[in-house]
Amino acid sequence: MSCNDRCWILDVSWLYESVELLRWAPEEPFELFNFCPGAKISRTLRSNKPKVFESQLFEKFGRIYVSETCTPPSYIIQDLLLNCGAHISSTIRSADLMISSEKMTTELKQVVPRWLFDSIQYWEAKDLQEYFL
Repeated sequence: MSCNDRCWILDVSWLYESVELLRWAPEEPFELFNFCPGAKISRTLRSNKPKVFESQLFEKFGRIYVSETCTPPSYIIQDLLLNCGAHISSTIRSADLMISSEKMTTELKQVVPRWLFDSIQYWEAKDLQEYFL
């Protein structure tokens, strides 16, 4: 969640520096930007528009159905999708894309949850083909 929820992802040395200073050290020099560039991008976008920020990261994929067999659980994946501007479908029939941990018998394009996590980590929607079931 932290990658898209205004949180800093910091190196542990930030904590040690804070202890030495006897106050919280500035976060910026300790940010692990290379590990999760999406966190900084999302935080910056949300800071610039704090009242009405709406992510559009997954808008172009239409309605996304999350299978109940997903790992992690579907409610976690749905929450991440909603926070990133996706439209959730409650049924397979009305969906344009499915996220699932297991291949299901359907004509619908199916991707593994890793697609979602990688897209959030880098704050860019990754190519579906690399994640098809």
